Amino acid sequence: RQACSDRGPYGDDRGRGGIFQDAHALNMNLGETTITDLCLLTIARAHIPNIRIASARGRDEPDKGFDWEWFIRYPQSSWLRFSVQAKKLSPTTERYNSLRHPVGAKYQIDLLEAFAKAQGSIPLYAFYNFPPPGHSAKWNCALPSDNEQYGCTLVPLQDVRAVHEKGQP
Repeated sequence: RQACSDRGPYGDDRGRGGIFQDAHALNMNLGETTITDLCLLTIARAHIPNIRIASARGRDEPDKGFDWEWFIRYPQSSWLRFSVQAKKLSPTTERYNSLRHPVGAKYQIDLLEAFAKAQGSIPLYAFYNFPPPGHSAKWNCALPSDNEQYGCTLVPLQDVRAVHEKGQP
């Protein structure tokens, strides 16, 4: 079972598109924080023994650049730490409008990178990608396009940095 998918973070099956399609159809905008909280709650409820979650609290995001941290242990190995920053695709612009988010004199990506380096964690971005009907998002797969497959994409910080440096949201 998927921990968090387009079907909905509650594990229900309310039809194609789930909560993201419902929100769009009802002219509601699910925020990045809401999506993150619902997904992390679903993962926590699954009680997966080799996954731990620490959500950002207080000044964590503005000071350290992460929305949550995952601690994942693969069989027969030690724990890996991931510091994750989430970004949501805007249904109106079809862009990640807050990708180049400034925090004081720095960018959020710089805070995340410095924090991850200091802690020995792996910095990632989680992109929430459910596109609206009639979207222009690229489908980089040999199979036919399937909106339910967009969902959430995890990307290493260094790959995001390449886009960030070009000044693109």
